[in-house]
Amino acid sequence: MGNPMKSIAILFVSIALLTAFNAAVAQESVPFDTYGYVTNPAGDPVDPEWLAYCLGEGFNAGFQGTRVGTATHLGNYTSKERGCLDFSLFPIVQSRNIEMTFIAANGDELFATSEADFDFFNPPEVTWGVFEFVGGSGRFESASGGGEVRDIGIGASGAVLRMVGEISYDASDRRNSDD
Repeated sequence: MGNPMKSIAILFVSIALLTAFNAAVAQESVPFDTYGYVTNPAGDPVDPEWLAYCLGEGFNAGFQGTRVGTATHLGNYTSKERGCLDFSLFPIVQSRNIEMTFIAANGDELFATSEADFDFFNPPEVTWGVFEFVGGSGRFESASGGGEVRDIGIGASGAVLRMVGEISYDASDRRNSDD
């Protein structure tokens, strides 16, 4: 007869692996697409601590802004974003350490990081970048995926950005409203 503790350990490992497999299967990648419209072309006031962070990292400036839009799997949203700017390669301006929080109408949040380059000698599409989803709240708690960011050439540079890619999330990730 085998060791009962070893059998129990194998059972627990098997259950853990099956649970992880089911979670991985539940998060299938689906298309993500949105047009985000800046609400204030001049940008939002930059938090002094964020500006200090950007300058401390060797960048020339920081920015903050708000966008609105409608996205697949997100619906209507408001997006708060901030990042750091490097002008050393002008006419190309590098935007790095970008943090975005998409806030859905129901309050669920989707977090993303990004980086982009603004090439002011190549209008109308002067912006190109990439983004990555890094979790969130509600149904986006374990979101992942990412894609490409492009300026669609309407208004000021970066005024309307299109984000196209994939997102994986578990739509059943819902917090109990009593929590």
